[in-house]
Amino acid sequence: MPFEALAGTIAVLEGPVRKPIEMKVNGTRSSYRIPGVLELKQAPIRDALSGEDKEVQIVYPKGGFFWNTGNITTAEVLEANYGPVKFRHGGGFASYAISTWTNQR
Repeated sequence: MPFEALAGTIAVLEGPVRKPIEMKVNGTRSSYRIPGVLELKQAPIRDALSGEDKEVQIVYPKGGFFWNTGNITTAEVLEANYGPVKFRHGGGFASYAISTWTNQR
């Protein structure tokens, strides 16, 4: 898990992509980029009145599917351009969490 659950959402798998991955891991201000293929830049959610950064979390007290505690962010930039997968969906939901996955049940 979780790749077994996600496998049903993929009809064709192309790759691997052999390009450098640029990662800046900085909590809710993290960014990830594969030049010419993928870019994600996260930003904290902002208070609608003050404009100040807000800390928003989703917590699964009994353990979640992908995380136990996830920090909710905005996808300031979310773009993909690889083969048939092409989209731009900046401004929507994103999350940052530390995941611990295992194949043990």
